Amino acid sequence: MADELLCRQLMPEHAYIEVVEKITGSQAMIKGTRVPVSIIIGYLRMGETPESLVDNILPHLTLVQVYDALSYYHDHQDEIEQEMIENTEEYGRAYLREHLGEEMDHG
Repeated sequence: MADELLCRQLMPEHAYIEVVEKITGSQAMIKGTRVPVSIIIGYLRMGETPESLVDNILPHLTLVQVYDALSYYHDHQDEIEQEMIENTEEYGRAYLREHLGEEMDHG
């Protein structure tokens, strides 16, 4: 048990991913970049491969970072799926209506 804990401390499970607190909530990002894990997953769903992402779309990333993002997604699928839903335009509009509607009525 102690060995396992020590290994987790010395080698984090997702060494290239960090969770950043934003106004809209927490977001998993590739460390040292402004690229969310959800963006990587979105590109892969559109038919890109990890290699094409690194070669053509996000050349500042490495394959290791992209594969760690993919691994993180599989470990935290529900959170990333929710984040992807919340990043749609229609969700954004509904959020604004809900939160700014009251202010607009009083204005």
